[in-house]
Parts: sequence; structure tokens; C-alpha cells
Amino acid sequence: MERVGPKHPTGSSHRFTYLKINHLNLGELTEGKRTAFEIYRDNYAAIRKAAGEDAYLAYCDSSPNRLTVGLVDASRIGAEANRKARSVAGTSQADLRFAMLDVLRSYHLHGRWFAVDNDTYYMGTDRQNVSEIAGKWPLVRTWMSMVGLSCGTAITSDPLYWESFKPYWRNMEVMTPPANEHTEVLDLGTSREWPRLLGSVQRAWGDSSVALLWNPGVTEQAITLDFTQAGLNPQHCYAVWSFWDNRFLGVAQGAWATQTLEPLASQQLCFTDLDHTPNKPVLVGSNLHIYCGAAEIQRVTSGRGSMAIELTDAGARDGDLFVYSRLPLLLKSAIGCAVTGVTQAGENVWRISLAERQRGVPQRLDLTVVLPVMRQVWFWVLIGLVVASLLFAASRYLVGQRLQREHALELERARIARDIHDDLGTSLTRVSVMADDGSTRQEDLAGLRDRLAAIRAVAHEMTRTMDETVWAINPRHDKLESMVRYLVDYAGEFLMSAGLRLRLDLPLQTPAWFLPSALRHDLFLALGLDRGHGAPGIGWRVCRCGERDARPA
Repeated sequence: MERVGPKHPTGSSHRFTYLKINHLNLGELTEGKRTAFEIYRDNYAAIRKAAGEDAYLAYCDSSPNRLTVGLVDASRIGAEANRKARSVAGTSQADLRFAMLDVLRSYHLHGRWFAVDNDTYYMGTDRQNVSEIAGKWPLVRTWMSMVGLSCGTAITSDPLYWESFKPYWRNMEVMTPPANEHTEVLDLGTSREWPRLLGSVQRAWGDSSVALLWNPGVTEQAITLDFTQAGLNPQHCYAVWSFWDNRFLGVAQGAWATQTLEPLASQQLCFTDLDHTPNKPVLVGSNLHIYCGAAEIQRVTSGRGSMAIELTDAGARDGDLFVYSRLPLLLKSAIGCAVTGVTQAGENVWRISLAERQRGVPQRLDLTVVLPVMRQVWFWVLIGLVVASLLFAASRYLVGQRLQREHALELERARIARDIHDDLGTSLTRVSVMADDGSTRQEDLAGLRDRLAAIRAVAHEMTRTMDETVWAINPRHDKLESMVRYLVDYAGEFLMSAGLRLRLDLPLQTPAWFLPSALRHDLFLALGLDRGHGAPGIGWRVCRCGERDARPA
């Protein structure tokens, strides 16, 4: 038989010869010369030589045989996968149940000894005596998962040309072509029942695992997958997506348990590591192919605000992709297929519905991740501009303040210089005049004493003037309380020797008002306490509110 299509992976031709070898006659044994095993090997070696390396040889006996290793490309499994039921121990069970064991035992052979060639699978259960299968949909789906996850070739025995089978064509599409992964039976060799199958998918954009958890018993039960036993990281969080339900089931850590499964029913699940790229969108499910992304996904690129999914033309023409993203997704463009919708399918999960996928045409989806305002580039550009504007305004304000302070300081220095010039100049002039006048006069000792006393008084006045100037420019006194205290002390000293009684009514608590040095100086002069205007020898008395009036002794 000659078929058109991709040839055996080792060759390069677009045409290949498919040979199905069934029940090969051993011929006569030569006693003492060759064993049956040697005869088998020699006969298959001769067939391979005659067919050539480009031919595709399928061994089609009741079950795989190790004698064909290295000589055939595929081996038949599941030979007893019939629709009908048989009676076992008084109960009716589907023949598929017995074919399952043969398929499960052959999982570890695929890709290592040869490709497994599943004898048959069925797409539907609605047609009486044609596709009606004992066990109905739960068993059909379990059997399809086993056949599809074996990653070998498979044949359907349903009449595709019948109009009633058109709704089930998609079940054939999801099986085509077989994936290149290896699925393992976790319980093989450790238990009498093997309810857990697992295939690991390792890709540059993230790892996932496809598991078939089925109930091989005759009563209902739940099946548990322990992440450590399955080779998954028990500390990581995994998105759990169901192939046959086409539904996101949640996030699991450490283990996953199915709901109660009826006999021969199953859950085919995809576990995707969410901690591999915690801050980016992650593809967590695909119902386009039965291996949930291993065959139909070419590449996934996730960025800060975008996601691109490149597909092969494998799998169904219509279907859904599921993406786990904490931020909403919007379609930007689609090539080679149509996107009928991007909808939310659970907490942080988005369903991308595809249709009209084209064969032989590159398929690509470009999605936009809707970032919050605080993660938008324009927002931070705007914040940068605002901050820069504020810093510029603050710098200009500080420069203006510094210039104002410098100007005020210059004015204060000029005022101080003016006061010192006026006051000290006047006092020094007086001293000079008194000294000159004393040098030209002939005075007695008493007059000389009076003149020296006057000069001493002027000098004392000069000292007090310097004290006032120092007080006025000291920033520690820029408060009303300091001003009041200084005025009280000044008044007391001014009137001390006069014998006059001075009463000041002041509050116990002085308001915390700020008085700059220039204002204090002006208030000091406005109160009439300028130097040289007091009458010497006048006394004073201060009585604060709430204190008893006291008089000098």
C-alpha cells in the first residue's frame, strides 16, 4: 500500500510505503539449528531489507513482541477494543475495559522500542449497534484519552461519511497528529490497578503536565494525584484545567483529588506551573489537541503588557485556549484563524475562542494585557514630568527664599551699621567733645570728677547700645515672649534709680508669635524706650497678674 504524506521520520521523501504485517507464518523449524525467536527475527529482517528503509512497517499481531524491536516502525496494541460488552463474574463489561490493560502496558514502549499503533478508537455513542458502546461517554472519553496520550498512531472504526457522525469529527481532529511526548503509567509495577497516567510537557515558555486520572474499579471512587510522586514541585501553585469539561477548575498545591468518578470514568487534566513566570500571563489549557498544548502550540511569548501565541496547524479547527492572567486580556490581532471572543472563564482566567484555523498557514495571536494606570508607561512619564516640575518650582522657590534672606540680611546689616554709626558715633563725639572741653578748661578736682562721671555714663550707654544691637540680631529672641522679657528688664533697669513704681499687667502665658529682628527693633523704638530718654535715678516695680503687689524696701 502506498500513501501520500510525510514519510518515516528518518527519511526525506513525501511518499512512503505502509506495510501492515499480520500473523506471519513461521514456516518449518530446523531442529537444532534455529529457535522460533531466531526465525522471527530473520523473517522480519528479510522483510525490512526487501521493503527498504523508507517503508513504514507495522507489526499487527495481538500484542507487541520484543523480537520485532529495531525492525518495525510500529506495533499494534488494543486489539480487543470492541464496542460490545461481555459478561464477567455475572456483570456486563465493555470489551474496551480489557483492551485498556494492553494499551497501558505499552505506554513505556512508545518511542523507545517502536511507535504504538492503537487498533481502534470511537468518536461517539449515539448510534444504535454502530457506535453504541457499553460504558457510554465516560468510557469513550477515557479510552480516547488513553489512545491519544499514548502518542502513537490510531484508527477510528466509526463511519466518518455518515451524516450523523459529523458532530463527532472534532474528536478525530483533536487526536491528529500524535504528540511527541512520553506518557508514563505511575502505578505500573506497584499496584494491581493503574489509575494514574502522566505526561510532562517541557517548553521554553513554561512546563506543564497532562494527567489522566481514571477509575479502574467497579464502584465509584475519587482518584488523587500526589504532586511529589508525579514529579511536580509540591511547593508551587498549579493551574488545573479539565480537557473534556473544557473548564478551569482552580489552583492546587501539593496534590489534586478528582470528584467521585463512576466506574471507568476519568478526568483528563492539565497542570501548569504558575510560579515559573508569576508576573506574566500563562497558557494553562487548550482543547484543540488531546495533549493540551504539546502539539498545537509552537511558541508563547509573554511580556509586561503583551502576549503572543504562535500555533501549528495540529488539532481541531475550532476550540479554546485558556490563559491565566491577573490582568484582563484584549485581542490585538489574529493571523491564520479567527477569534470569536476573549471572555473571563474564572478568577484570573481568560478563554480565547478560535475558529476557522487554516491548514498550512502560520497562526498567531497577539494579545494586549490591560495594565492598571500605575503600571502604564504614560502614567510614569506623567509622574516624572510632575515631579520634575515640582522640583523645578521648589528649587526656584528656595532660590527666591535665599535671595530674600540675603536681601533682608543686607538690609539688617545696613540698619545695624546705621544704628551703630548714629548711636556710637554720637556717643563717641560726645566723649571727644567732653574730653576736648576738659583739656581747655581749668577745673578743680570736683569738676574733673563730674566730667569723668559723665564720660563713664556715655561709655556705659555705648555698652548698653551694643547689648541691644546684639539682642536685636540674635535669632533666639525672635519670639514675643523674648521681646516682652527684654522690655520688662529694660524698663526695670531704666527706672530703677528713680524711685518710681512701675506696674505691668501681663498674661501668664505669652502667645508663641514670631517677631523678626527688624520688627523687634521697630517695636523697641515705638515704645519710647530709646537710649538716652530716661530719667536716671528712677525706681520701678513689676506686678504680674495673679501675684501680690510688692513695694521696694
